[in-house]
Amino acid sequence: MKNKKVTTPKTPKRPKFGSFDKAAKILGIRREAVQMARDAGSDAFHASGRVNIDKLELFLEANPEIIEATKDLPDAKLEKALKMRAERKSAELEYERSIGTVVSMSKVQPMIMALAKMVRAKLRRFLTVARRNFR
Repeated sequence: MKNKKVTTPKTPKRPKFGSFDKAAKILGIRREAVQMARDAGSDAFHASGRVNIDKLELFLEANPEIIEATKDLPDAKLEKALKMRAERKSAELEYERSIGTVVSMSKVQPMIMALAKMVRAKLRRFLTVARRNFR
């Protein structure tokens, strides 16, 4: 009988080099932490902008304060998306005002107050009649 070759189960390989975003995603950290590691002098970074993920992981394990420092930072992508949405909504509102579909609160409020006054009066009359009929 021939000797069977013993194989170990293969573990998924991480790419040796990746971009800042890839490195952050693979390691489960924020992009800002990768940038801070580069600024702190990690040797995991190449001039081409690529990142040696294994070296970066070792550097971050030795310097956990980098990850802690990024926990309270706002998420740059979320901030950018929220800013773009606010600018879009502002532009939409300005457009609506320019074509006259948006009415200012100062013009609407007196009409709403008059309507509320009429509704209260009608409700009072209705309740008065209802009380008389059910006695």
